[in-house]
Amino acid sequence: MGTPDQITLHDLIIHKVDHINFLKATLSDLKSPISEAVDIYVRDQIVLNREHEFSRSALFTLPPDDKPSMMQLCDDLLTSSGQFVPQSRKIANHLFASINNDKRIHPGDLVICTFSEVKGDRWLALLKMDPQDSFITEEERVGG
Repeated sequence: MGTPDQITLHDLIIHKVDHINFLKATLSDLKSPISEAVDIYVRDQIVLNREHEFSRSALFTLPPDDKPSMMQLCDDLLTSSGQFVPQSRKIANHLFASINNDKRIHPGDLVICTFSEVKGDRWLALLKMDPQDSFITEEERVGG
């Protein structure tokens, strides 16, 4: 399915999804910088998770009423130029609402990134990182 060396990260943002201690997701306002260490780690995670024994194909279900679907939110992120941050925030809020009150799910960081492989189409990766995954975010205030 490819190797980390064939993956190029484009945009990356990290939102906190701690439904145990907070009533809403803690959303980032800016894209995250992609340092060399983050680039290597996230590319490795994409490959490892695609090839993991518990990975499986899934189908999006249609939501009730006029609520946005996860499929539409993901498609909008990939097709709306210049809307990466606001679309990623919508995805984080949607996922936070879906896990709310489920104590079986650990709080963590939601890493949302776009990537491509060897001049291919852009793909979307949604990675929930538990604190024990050796991926620790550092919050930084920029311009207030």
